[in-house]
Amino acid sequence: MKRHSRKKRVGTAFLAAALTAGLLVPASAASDLEGHWARAAMETWAEHGVVKGVGGGGYAPDGVLSRAQLFTLMNRIMGVTEKADITKFSDVAPEAWYADEIAKAVAAGIAQGDGTKMDPEGPVTREQTALVYSRVLHLDTKSAALDGFTDRDQISSWAAEGVTAVTAAGIMQGVPGGAFAPGKEITRAEAVTMLDNSIETYCGEAGTYTGDVEGNVLINASSVILKDAVVKGDIYVMAGSGANADLQGVEATGKIVLLGGGVSLDKASKTAGLVVWSDGAKVDLAKGAFVSLLTVEGEDTTVTGGGSIKAAVINAAGANLAQKPDKVTVASGLTATVAGKTVKGTTGKSSGGGGGSPGGGGPAAEGGDRQRLTPGDPGDIRGPVPHSSDPP
Repeated sequence: MKRHSRKKRVGTAFLAAALTAGLLVPASAASDLEGHWARAAMETWAEHGVVKGVGGGGYAPDGVLSRAQLFTLMNRIMGVTEKADITKFSDVAPEAWYADEIAKAVAAGIAQGDGTKMDPEGPVTREQTALVYSRVLHLDTKSAALDGFTDRDQISSWAAEGVTAVTAAGIMQGVPGGAFAPGKEITRAEAVTMLDNSIETYCGEAGTYTGDVEGNVLINASSVILKDAVVKGDIYVMAGSGANADLQGVEATGKIVLLGGGVSLDKASKTAGLVVWSDGAKVDLAKGAFVSLLTVEGEDTTVTGGGSIKAAVINAAGANLAQKPDKVTVASGLTATVAGKTVKGTTGKSSGGGGGSPGGGGPAAEGGDRQRLTPGDPGDIRGPVPHSSDPP
């Protein structure tokens, strides 16, 4: 999208710098990708610096994904930079390659361990990976049933919503024979393919990106401009590197999912939905900009400008909207400032536009259910690798 029409292309200057710094294994040197079914996806995300080699000029695409590797992949996609104190984990050596990644994952609420151990080198299953992806991308967890899988009764209850979300969105599929194989260990190639299925265009460096997109856009850099484009999917603005998006003449037929930083829409931009998950988010709507449905899940959200909002659903404290939407719903026990006036909540927590939908496109759906990645929440892989049907 950025000054090019090629899918997911990364700037050559960035790639050259990354190679010079020894951060990436050149795709041409990755002999273990030759003829591999996931070669294109692995090379694409290696160019972006999201996937890196394992040494010796290879990527080990068929190697089993470890917990540390999954945490690292999610950290890079989310743009996590904050680190937590992880000295209590006796199995995470300070000199280990994944020590900083574990610290980031703990800070982001992706990893928690069992209090004294993290099991960073333990394997990850398909259902665990499905759940983590669905939560990091805030997917719709009520979009379909699992009846199509012959082994649906083997899918753990804590993972069912995640599996539902990623399969409905086309991010993950079953295995030959009609099963999902929830307990099967997932490979590096499979995990990267899930990412490739999720994101059509990746904006990992500052600059202006133009051209229509038949899928989702992920922004993980500061000073990103999307210009003169129809995005037939969702636009993710992640938390890393002060990520922010300036939309100029952009129509998003899906939603803008704000997970960090901020977003601005000029007079020629519009979106079916804008979902704010990050606390302290800044949104600016120029006069003429249009948001069909604004859903606020992050505290202290500020929306400025003279643009219009058809409906707003506010489920977090401290929201301040300069505009007066046609309809405003505030959750019980909360207050919000709307067009300079205080609005008190009168209902329970409302369902609004939900989160992202890597299946792409369509208006913001009503009734989506999302959960934050918060410490102590059982349905992810923060604890030890599970046995049988124990929550991960």
